[in-house]
Amino acid sequence: YILKPFTPEVLRQTIMSVALMKIKPPEYYQKVDKAKELLADSKLDEAEALLNEACTLDSKPSLAYYYLGQIKLLREMKD
Repeated sequence: YILKPFTPEVLRQTIMSVALMKIKPPEYYQKVDKAKELLADSKLDEAEALLNEACTLDSKPSLAYYYLGQIKLLREMKD
């Protein structure tokens, strides 16, 4: 998000930080993305292990917890 008013320098810094995040995402996001792929392939145990690792890499791992909740929901639906 870009808040108004902003300067050209703030806009440049914001765009650069987003671009760098896409080019080389932190390990947390790499693990969450890999877990999402495993989840799509119904490899729940492997996805859960990756998400638990990801939880230790970020101070606010809400995205990892979201997918852990999805895994729990899928397991309950199977039963």
